Amino acid sequence: MDDNDTGPRPVEIVGVVGNVQQMALDGEPTWDLYLTYSQLHVDSVGAAAANMFWIVRTTGDPMSLATSLAREVRGIDPEVVASQVRPMGPLSV
Repeated sequence: MDDNDTGPRPVEIVGVVGNVQQMALDGEPTWDLYLTYSQLHVDSVGAAAANMFWIVRTTGDPMSLATSLAREVRGIDPEVVASQVRPMGPLSV
């Protein structure tokens, strides 16, 4: 992978996914690369950590989980804040 000024470096491929809807559920699939934090270049860790998203599926009112979700995130890392919690709406599968 060539993601820094020092030239290409090896990364381990652990799987392949298809039809990624990265920008919108009704948009065209995109080409995306997912790396574990341990494989990120040191210059990219901060940006990746600042742009983390979680999707939680529930059969009930999704907003009823907001407080519990925020508490669990804080329990893992007190310096991480779960913000902008909002429902996505129904999905057609």
